[in-house]
Order: sequence, then C-alpha cells, then structure tokens
Amino acid sequence: GPFDMLLSYQNGVPALALLGADESQVVWLEVLPAGTCVVLSLDADKAGQKRTRQLGARLMRAGIPVRVALLPEGTDPAGFIPTLQDPTESWPAIIEAADPFPIWYLEKCVDKKKLNDEFEAYRVLKPLLEMLARSDKIYVARMLPRLASVTRLEAGLLQDYIEEARLT
Repeated sequence: GPFDMLLSYQNGVPALALLGADESQVVWLEVLPAGTCVVLSLDADKAGQKRTRQLGARLMRAGIPVRVALLPEGTDPAGFIPTLQDPTESWPAIIEAADPFPIWYLEKCVDKKKLNDEFEAYRVLKPLLEMLARSDKIYVARMLPRLASVTRLEAGLLQDYIEEARLT
C-alpha cells in the first residue's frame, strides 16, 4: 500500500501503490511508457501471491514485461525495507535482481511433477505460454533457456508451444 510505496521511493526505487484488490485501480496500465518493465513487490503472503499472479498475468497479456521481487515469507516492503543493512543500496539491488514473472510463476504456481508428461506439461503451462505469446519476441528468446531449465523441457518444444499460442 501507500507505506510500501513511500519507503520504496525514499530508498531509490520509484513505485506505485495498490489499494486493495480492486481491478479497476489498474488504470495506470494504459499510461505506461512503451518498453516499461514492471516489478511487482506485493506482500509475501497468500493474498499477495494471488494478487501477484493475477496482476502479473494481466500485465503479461498486455505485452508488458514483468518481474517479481522476492521478499521473505510473511513480509511486505514496508516491514522488510527497514531491516536491510543499507536500504538505499540494498532495496534497489533487490528490485534489480527480481525474477522474470514467467520464472516466478513456474516456481510458485506450477506443480513440477506434472511437467514429466509432455501432454500434461502443455496443459499445465498453457496459461504461461499464452502470456508469453503476447510478449516481445526478444523477451521470449531471452526467457527460453531459463524456462527450459526450470521445466526440464527442450527450448525448441517450448518455442513451438508459444508459437502455437500466438496463432490462437
């Protein structure tokens, strides 16, 4: 919320605050400059993870690159930033090191056991593949090796899935 935003800004990272889970608040999506990458740093609890998943998916479907800053479980930026040794140096570094949303999504939202079967893997990964299909091709090309590593699927197969999703 607002305190998270203020502390982030005070420590060198421009930020926007979300007030609750109301989808209509995301009007700023229409005014983001082209090429903007959004870093999500929501509360590290169940509700924050759900909201990160929803908002990240919405941004990705709009073709906006998204990354997710990882916070310790149960914290939020306003509670976490003051615990850093040197927040004005550490907080920007944490934001810079944020995971790309597709990697965060795979780590937090996908049951890896279901990736062993190619058909099941496609079904499980379909929402992510559809998000990537709307992304810039250069972004997708950069993501493929890491996605292949996390999913243990061949990059060529993932690329085929993404191209198939682009056609639908």
